[in-house]
Amino acid sequence: MRKSYDGLYGLIQQIMSSNPLSGDVYLFYNRRRNQIRMMVYDRGSLVLLSKRLSKGTFEKLNTEIVDQKYLVSYTHLMCIMDGI
Repeated sequence: MRKSYDGLYGLIQQIMSSNPLSGDVYLFYNRRRNQIRMMVYDRGSLVLLSKRLSKGTFEKLNTEIVDQKYLVSYTHLMCIMDGI
């Protein structure tokens, strides 16, 4: 979880072959899965949200994979961000 805007922006471009300015939401977990970062482009700027759980871990995604990316519904994303 040491990467900030530029590091995560580079991962999205190079590893995921995506455009970080597309408006898609990108999630990044730490190894213990108790911290998450969400990056999205919104109204002319990048937004980076971080969350750390005091107990438990974030769930592993068991969703459809398309072009080496997980597709997550809005409801599922909100559950992830709520730590459910």
